[in-house]
Amino acid sequence: MVKESLKIKELPFISGFHGKELISSFMAFYLRNLYLFKNSRHIFDEEKSIQDEIKEFDWTENGIPIQNCEFVKSNDCKAVQISDVVAGFLGKYFTYLKNVSDEQLTIDKSELTNIQKNTLDSLKELIDISDDLCRGFFNTVSSEGEQRRNNYFLHGVEA
Repeated sequence: MVKESLKIKELPFISGFHGKELISSFMAFYLRNLYLFKNSRHIFDEEKSIQDEIKEFDWTENGIPIQNCEFVKSNDCKAVQISDVVAGFLGKYFTYLKNVSDEQLTIDKSELTNIQKNTLDSLKELIDISDDLCRGFFNTVSSEGEQRRNNYFLHGVEA
């Protein structure tokens, strides 16, 4: 079966006939939060393509327009700057989980310094508090292996 799969010239389900493109837009990630938390105010870093898509989206409830988001320059908003740092950290963390072997993960965890352990504990506490408050805060796209490695590294859950 693997040998036969190597003969396939196109993967239209995955690439949608756009080269090797897997995701053509991140709009769904924005819309999920805007709808799930429609009574909240959402502040996003300026993202021209997303702003244009959201403007075109007919967003109403019972015929009343929902206007619960704004886009700002990150330089003008400390909350967006903090969000950028957290998102950047999490991006690097999940890239690490995707690329590391289980054996290396165990070694890396055992070699953490006290400062690194405290930072990891702070992240775990933030996630646990957020999780207790609302599961809707979490939206992740990751493999089962990445989830397993995260559960081990962050939460100490043995597979």
